[in-house]
Amino acid sequence: MYSLVSAAVLAQDLLRHPYAARLADAVDRVLALTPDDLVALGPPAPEPVRRRVLAACAGPSRPSPAQATEPTGTEREQVVDLLEGAVRGTLEDLHRLLLREEPLLSAPRAAAQVALDAVSAAWAGPAASLADVGVLLHPWESAVPPVGPPLRLGGPALRDLLDEVVRRTPEQWERTAAAHAASRRTGRGWSTAMHEACRVAWQHGLLLDVARAQLAAVRALALTRAGSGADVAMPVTAAVQARCTADLLEERTRTALLSQWEAGQ
Repeated sequence: MYSLVSAAVLAQDLLRHPYAARLADAVDRVLALTPDDLVALGPPAPEPVRRRVLAACAGPSRPSPAQATEPTGTEREQVVDLLEGAVRGTLEDLHRLLLREEPLLSAPRAAAQVALDAVSAAWAGPAASLADVGVLLHPWESAVPPVGPPLRLGGPALRDLLDEVVRRTPEQWERTAAAHAASRRTGRGWSTAMHEACRVAWQHGLLLDVARAQLAAVRALALTRAGSGADVAMPVTAAVQARCTADLLEERTRTALLSQWEAGQ
């Protein structure tokens, strides 16, 4: 379901989560773990605590089949809204992604479990016991600094973009959304440009750094009232991708990725 090759898609899905900012923080910190961080991680929390938190995380993140059966009129609109706003992936999908990527791919099993538990705690909602979440997080919080290393890609241009995400006015977001809607009506330019930017990131070994930049965009967007819909998330993640791979892209690809974001400036 999730892949670092398409980190923009991962970011857009995490934005649909009710705790998007803290989840992005946790995933980013896991991806940024150093060998010293991994050594510092102690024994994971007891298994019964983990099972209880995971059970609480397993609540429906997407509409149930009963909710999606032949609605009409207003009900149909409500179901469409629910479908578009639902998290497509699961916590298990996120765990699988992290386990097949460095640093967890080669990490000691106990350290990897502590890291996964931190992500589970960030995913957990009110159904999880606060005491259990605290126990699950303790080995992580007592060993790993809360803030990871600075982003390595994008430079000042990316920092300025992320700052602007938080500062933009509703009118600016409306212009960006309108540009995105117009682009969708005229073809697949966004998808083609994003595919190219993802390809060059993979070819140059930049997937981890691009993913961290996209997670920073999740945090920035979660601080706004702009919402998590595609008309906002896709232009922002495209612009982040462009900033991270700018020197590797053809001008037409870079322009296509930035055009909807810049329409709001």
